[in-house]
Amino acid sequence: MRYYLHILLALFLFGCATQNKVVSESDLNALKDVVYNKTIEFKAKQANPLVTPFSIDNGSLLILGSNSHYINLTNVENHVHLNKDQISMKLPFFGQHNLTNNYNGQKVNLNLKEQVQNKTVTYNARKKAYTIRMWVKGDEEALELKYTLYANNNASLIVDSTHRNTITYNGEWTARNN
Repeated sequence: MRYYLHILLALFLFGCATQNKVVSESDLNALKDVVYNKTIEFKAKQANPLVTPFSIDNGSLLILGSNSHYINLTNVENHVHLNKDQISMKLPFFGQHNLTNNYNGQKVNLNLKEQVQNKTVTYNARKKAYTIRMWVKGDEEALELKYTLYANNNASLIVDSTHRNTITYNGEWTARNN
């Protein structure tokens, strides 16, 4: 009897762990419409900078409840607006600068409004998500952005820079008419 109880418990736990949320066809079509036809607004809720041996974990400099691996951005003003061929971005940056001439308040964060150089859109059927890869050249640095959008309005943005270490932002997206 005890043997059967263990098997039932294991099956129950396995069943609970493998449940996937079902994404409807209409949700996927709505996401596709947003990716190809609308302006996407992204608000980051957390930042995950690349941690290197040279990273400094100074709790007094980070937002309360944050560490060098996870930075809470829920009360920090930030946005990314992606319109067909233009991106406007205002994101705080936490991490190592590799090449820079100045550290004044205007140059530390990722602030830009530029035309997108190259843009590719791919659909991942397994994740049921769209990934938009784009390259942007600002005044002093070039960025490669990998923006993944999910049907449940979650999103992640990976920023690779010529002058800074990689950083990932996680948050939510909303659609706006052009």
